[in-house]
Amino acid sequence: MLWKLFFESSLVLTFAIPKEQLQQLIPPCLQLDTFNDKWAFIAVAMVQTKDLRPKGFPEILGNNFFFNWYRIFVRYENIKGKKFKRLVYY
Repeated sequence: MLWKLFFESSLVLTFAIPKEQLQQLIPPCLQLDTFNDKWAFIAVAMVQTKDLRPKGFPEILGNNFFFNWYRIFVRYENIKGKKFKRLVYY
């Protein structure tokens, strides 16, 4: 389903944190995406939405709300050995 919405305002902050502090937050199948094998990264976003609704629905049915989320930047290697970099883990 496609959604229609407008971000009225947003703020995204990204932090470099010693990797040991984030390692426990991700599953064993993922690796932290690090800088100098010391710093891992987390982003926190705060967003005010306007008129969130399924595409094609009238504006009157839209919702306005504030939400926040975080992302941890990770890497993944599948069973065939293909590496994926700079993924995000919620």
